[in-house]
Amino acid sequence: MKKGDVKEMKGIIRTKQEELNCLLSGENVDKNEALKLSIELDELIYRYYCLIGE
Repeated sequence: MKKGDVKEMKGIIRTKQEELNCLLSGENVDKNEALKLSIELDELIYRYYCLIGE
């Protein structure tokens, strides 16, 4: 495991979280887009934990 990889993954996760939060804070929420972003975020978090578990 490289510290740079973990740091980069954290940044990607934060960006995706902000994107999802921004989408969900709107009045007209595109549920399909919210689901897509949520799944992408779940996958990123899974990869992050796999990375730190190495």
